[in-house]
Amino acid sequence: MFHQFRFPNFFALLLTIASVIGTVECSFAQKSVEILNSDLLEMKETSEGKMKTLSGNVVLKQDDVLLYCDNADFTDWDNSVFAKGAVKVKQGDSITLYCNELTYFGNTKKLIASKNVRLEKGKSTLLTNKLDYDLNTKTGWYSNGGKLINDSTLLLSESGNYFASSGDAYFYRNVKVTNPTYTLNADTFRFNMEQKVNYFLGPTHITVDTNKIYCESGSYNLKNGAGLFIKHATFENRSQFITGDTIGINKSDGTGFVNGKGTLTDKVQHIDLMARHIRLQNATEQLLAYDDAWLKLQADRDSIYIHADTLFTNRIQTVRTLTDSLQKQNYQDTVENRFLRAWHKVILYNHSFQAVCDSATYFTADSVFRLFTQPLLWIDSSQLSADTIYIFQQHKAIHHLKLIQHAFIASHVQAYLYNQLSGKIITGYLSQNKLQAIQVNGTAKSIYFSEDEGHAFAGINKIASSNMKLLFEDGAVSQIRFYGQPEAAFSPLKHYPKADMYFKEFNWQAAKRPTLPALK
Repeated sequence: MFHQFRFPNFFALLLTIASVIGTVECSFAQKSVEILNSDLLEMKETSEGKMKTLSGNVVLKQDDVLLYCDNADFTDWDNSVFAKGAVKVKQGDSITLYCNELTYFGNTKKLIASKNVRLEKGKSTLLTNKLDYDLNTKTGWYSNGGKLINDSTLLLSESGNYFASSGDAYFYRNVKVTNPTYTLNADTFRFNMEQKVNYFLGPTHITVDTNKIYCESGSYNLKNGAGLFIKHATFENRSQFITGDTIGINKSDGTGFVNGKGTLTDKVQHIDLMARHIRLQNATEQLLAYDDAWLKLQADRDSIYIHADTLFTNRIQTVRTLTDSLQKQNYQDTVENRFLRAWHKVILYNHSFQAVCDSATYFTADSVFRLFTQPLLWIDSSQLSADTIYIFQQHKAIHHLKLIQHAFIASHVQAYLYNQLSGKIITGYLSQNKLQAIQVNGTAKSIYFSEDEGHAFAGINKIASSNMKLLFEDGAVSQIRFYGQPEAAFSPLKHYPKADMYFKEFNWQAAKRPTLPALK
């Protein structure tokens, strides 16, 4: 039996008293679905039960859910609704769903929306061609491609889960996020639309201006710019490259940190920094590295390694005035340099020299190392010490060095024999990392072992003067010049007491001489 009825616009009122259709409420789970409006209703008896078809301005209601459409079919036996046309579903005041076709399962309050699906909540809009949605949990999921628009953020993926209550959305496979400030590509990604927080759940590539970030876990807060990038994390731009187990940044105050096997490369200054913990201030303008920290000053032939308990470095911009000789005009140029400070158990390693001290500084503008607190320096077979040692470089090689106060140099000759120099200030000049000359100023003293024609050590020379200068050829002393009134004494080696062969400043510490493996 098939019945067809046409109703005026006040259908909802008449429906309650129309005896021909009896009750028009059908039981949907614990609550009933009400038909609030329809221009036309058709009823059909089937072997499974009654089917009702409504057409024109259809409005249905269940609990806090309103359904609007052009056409709707009800099947009483499973409490399902199939809607077509301009379908609209509203749940409460916050969630609205649009589509062209929709199947609603009243017993479970779940639906399947298809064809031009649009789900809206606040400033968030989800677009897809098919969406499964649970009205109880306010959860949706899609598997044939979707797009989420949240303010100025656009998210694309092949599949995803949407949790309207919490504002969370999960995206899977070929995830792409675009925003005015960044772009993101990932395999798995979570976004909270209420808190504006990104969560990285797998290999993720992020581009922010000229900065490129990679991680496999972590999060980023769009509101305050706080980011946490975990597992094989990297950060790279034109001037820096950073890696670490964890990289944290705070865009609002320019701070950040790197934890666990952290490394930083300054591409401009050609510096590599490594430590278990690195703290960043003002992006990478200031760096503090500690816990097995070391720094490498890159060079084409022979890099310099610096190791310490703690390393601090900051970027310094200096303005210089240059003259254009053709146009006879002056112009200003900005130069970037770095200042480095290292303290506690400091080690310097280079194939041509090695040093230890308690603290040191280095400035790329003048390429000078300054070593403080019991510094020791080794060059070839010589050990150098003083209260303070300056190492001057040119073209990334030692040009000269200065030992200030209690300056002392000892060079191993053989067995227990050591050539020695002592003075207030000692200045050494090098070429191709070989000593060419040494100038000793103030209370200059020397012990020098002389050789006979057969290159056997014949005796010991002890000389004292106000100043002296030593010249070298092929690593050996070729000439000694004395200034003032020198006092010299020569004694045959075999008759000379061993205890008198050393100045009181002599303290040979070969065991402290660092090697490169110790810095790794």
